[in-house]
Amino acid sequence: LPFEPAATRARSDFGMVAAGSPEASDAAVKILERGGNAVDAAVAAALMLGVADPDASGLGGMTSMVIRLADGRVRVIDGSSPTPREVDPSRLQTLAGTGIVVGHAWAAVPTTLAVLDMARSRYGTMSRATLRGPSRDSAEHGHLVKQVQKIWTNHYLEEILASRFLRMTALVNGAGLLQPGDVVCRPDLARTLRHIARYGATTFYRGPIADLIEADMIRSGGFIRKTDLAMLRVKDVYPIHTTYRKTNVFTIPQPGGGSSVIEALNILEKFPGEFLAEDT
Repeated sequence: LPFEPAATRARSDFGMVAAGSPEASDAAVKILERGGNAVDAAVAAALMLGVADPDASGLGGMTSMVIRLADGRVRVIDGSSPTPREVDPSRLQTLAGTGIVVGHAWAAVPTTLAVLDMARSRYGTMSRATLRGPSRDSAEHGHLVKQVQKIWTNHYLEEILASRFLRMTALVNGAGLLQPGDVVCRPDLARTLRHIARYGATTFYRGPIADLIEADMIRSGGFIRKTDLAMLRVKDVYPIHTTYRKTNVFTIPQPGGGSSVIEALNILEKFPGEFLAEDT
């Protein structure tokens, strides 16, 4: 980044939220203030990130959640994205050889919405309409563009220009870069979030939105089909666990990357703390 992020400290006796955008943090805090629990707040924050920080999150992404319950139990909602059944490995190898590693052909089956819906229904306390309200309102009425969004848009400008949809979504009138402080409204996303709030995640995986996803994939050379969406099942599983310098660490089991985290911590624990402090 062309600027140095400033480190800050905060403390609260009632609850705290850390998210990738102030809009997401604010949405989660408001849910806590209304009596929601940590899972409710996390779901609201994740949905808001898909609006206010779309380069980092969205309905088409992959999500997993590690949840510590009030009684001390820890659960994982495993949303590892499966490969579409009709994927053509030789075509992906050809694309990789040309340096094209973005686009519809590379998309795996999205799990974000399914994970958030399972987390809310099993461990949350609020309705899906309540938790989707802040993100829907932000998409409809607008949010402020951040400096980091301009940086990432410029970084992927070539790919954005190659897609009419991305041009019209990420650029001003399909051509100019959005500037920090600009207000962006996403009415299509607002309509989608309203529809999901009314009909649930089922409409995304086995309803009208699934029909639209398949049509777009066929039109744009992707491999995801309605059968892939309808067959998706996220899992509520136990975490894997280790200790690092007497601290309990819980993380996501395979096929997620948690085992790599645990292996790294187990290796680091063999080194003295003073050595690590000097090295970092």
